[in-house]
Amino acid sequence: MEKLEKILDILENTDPSDADKKYLEMNLSDEDVEKFVNVYNVLKKVLSGSIHLDPVILGDYILYKRGNGDSVEYISLVADKIKSHLNSCATCSKEYNLLTAELDSINDFLGKRITEKNKEQPTLFLFQKSVSFKYAITAVMVILISYFGLRVVSDISTPYYKQQIFSAKEENSYITRGRRTTLFQRSLNALDNKEYDKAIKLLNEDIVQNKNDKSIFYSYYVLGITYLKTSESDFLGAFKSYDNTKVQKGINNLEISIKKNSSGYFENIKLDAHYYIARGYLIMDDISSAESHLKTVVEKRGRFYKAAEELLNSLKKN
Repeated sequence: MEKLEKILDILENTDPSDADKKYLEMNLSDEDVEKFVNVYNVLKKVLSGSIHLDPVILGDYILYKRGNGDSVEYISLVADKIKSHLNSCATCSKEYNLLTAELDSINDFLGKRITEKNKEQPTLFLFQKSVSFKYAITAVMVILISYFGLRVVSDISTPYYKQQIFSAKEENSYITRGRRTTLFQRSLNALDNKEYDKAIKLLNEDIVQNKNDKSIFYSYYVLGITYLKTSESDFLGAFKSYDNTKVQKGINNLEISIKKNSSGYFENIKLDAHYYIARGYLIMDDISSAESHLKTVVEKRGRFYKAAEELLNSLKKN
């Protein structure tokens, strides 16, 4: 700030010394100084009545008024001049009010739709970085409308049974259960940290090193679910697509899990495996195979029997 204050003193001096001129010239390579000098020169013309305030300057002034002074610190040095001009110029005052109202609208629009994880309002940052504050608002609106439009089109065009393999309740339902080997526990830690490739590697190692364990079915079960989880990708949360190779690996491991789960004590895990196998087949559009596994879940009242019923009903409608 001290540098800008000195620059302002030089600019307002009608007869600067050679040393001041040299100081100014040396500092023009500084982006902040260059911007400040440009703004000052524009303000001189504005205050002389020859032009109106640039939307960029008005935008930065609004950010400053909203308490974002650290990001647009140069404005504080000329804020009084801008305020004085707004009080005397109806055209610039109208533009200022329009921009302020549009900013409020954008903040309100985003605030109602932003996720819990990202509650901070992004609009101040977007506007500050824009080449033109006014047109940035329009651009953001177009982007937002396009994005939500894509989401709507995606939801309509993507079959119901492909939209969400894992609900929030199912996301980590297996974490605290099952095997106690070191490799298996390390794989669960990796899953908890969303390190899926590492988890897959550890689960495969567990299966190779402990293939005769009675509870090895559980490693196959978690491995199958992990392959299904990592098969999914999307474009900005819309238009989901799936890696069929991973989906097939998921199905294969879940089927092995069912075969090896033969003690009779873990029928619930078997039924969960049937449910996820069905979801895998639905991804691959093998409706007949999916229905067979879903019916097993419903008939034996597995943990996901209600979800299985909903899927069967939706498949009948299609």
